[in-house]
Amino acid sequence: MARFLFITWHGGGNVSPAVGIAQELKKRDHTVAFAGYESQRQRIMDRGFPFACIDTRNWMDLPLEQRLSGEINQVWVCLDHLRQVPDLVAREPVDAVLVDCMMQSALAAVEYLNLPYAVLIHTIPGCFGPGCPEDQFLLDSINAIRAQAGRPIVSSCWEAWSSAPVICATLPQLDPLAGQVPPSFQYVGPVFERVPPSGWQSPWSADDPRPLVLVSFSTHNQWDETPRINRTLEALPGDHYRALVTSGMAEVEGIIKSENAVVTHYLPHGEILPLAKMAVIHAGHGTVTNCLAHGVPMICLPNPYSDQSMLAAQVEALGAGLALDGDNATVEEIAQAVKRVMSDPSYFAAAKRLADAIRAAQGGYRAASMLERLL
Repeated sequence: MARFLFITWHGGGNVSPAVGIAQELKKRDHTVAFAGYESQRQRIMDRGFPFACIDTRNWMDLPLEQRLSGEINQVWVCLDHLRQVPDLVAREPVDAVLVDCMMQSALAAVEYLNLPYAVLIHTIPGCFGPGCPEDQFLLDSINAIRAQAGRPIVSSCWEAWSSAPVICATLPQLDPLAGQVPPSFQYVGPVFERVPPSGWQSPWSADDPRPLVLVSFSTHNQWDETPRINRTLEALPGDHYRALVTSGMAEVEGIIKSENAVVTHYLPHGEILPLAKMAVIHAGHGTVTNCLAHGVPMICLPNPYSDQSMLAAQVEALGAGLALDGDNATVEEIAQAVKRVMSDPSYFAAAKRLADAIRAAQGGYRAASMLERLL
């Protein structure tokens, strides 16, 4: 059986698909080891995979105004990776490598090695399409690190990825640019990590008639999600709804107290969404696809400078929810959006169609099969 190395980082929604693919490969009797950041070690080892640390720094501990630059320099275009990745492969021989799409330095280093490799895009490739803000923002830094590695310059993120098979762990329906991607890009469908039961017990009685609304925003600490959570809770009156809030990185102390709301730091979405009628979310890819996998429509309050705005717009275009201005939507606007979705069966029908598409895609199975074909 083959030995795979997954190179990853602590970026929020990118880890779960990588673990899900690794779990599928392990079922097929392959060996998978991870290389990443110290902050990921426990989670990955808890899933039963060996872990090697390539960097102990944690940009998440930096002051808020320095986190983005820290993330860029310590992860995306980290000069140290040009040395660390070859050293790691020399110490721990592997048959093939999977590189997270954002780790451009690690990718440049792997390109130089005589090893089969693939790239994992954990969200919609369209948010990095040629000319998109994220693509233009990163391009100079990508080419600077590629020059250091002796690799040819590229004109886009897509070009940097497309010299190898690219696993797009999403549905093409969610990507408005799906028809424009290079031939090496393969949409396999969303991939979900299998997690052990949390043991959480609902505090509400089984016969409570109020629909349950999941309120879940980003686990990334680049944004303060507390205002979004509080506006949402104000928009969900207790006589009409129950609200389960997963607070993520938000300070629980800053969340308003609401008699119909329960706040918890983290719960696996797979435990909550089968019970939920709808969700109010940030529109990160992992949360969007988890909601859709359970046929749950959404109100999206996206953060700027990420995939969230494009995904929120696409959720609305597909009829599976509504997209609001995440920074500025008022309590009344959120309340009206919730009422509109709750009262219109078409939103639930659209979410159900996408749930069927996700189930048919078999993302983890197809991604693992792509990696096996590298050998």
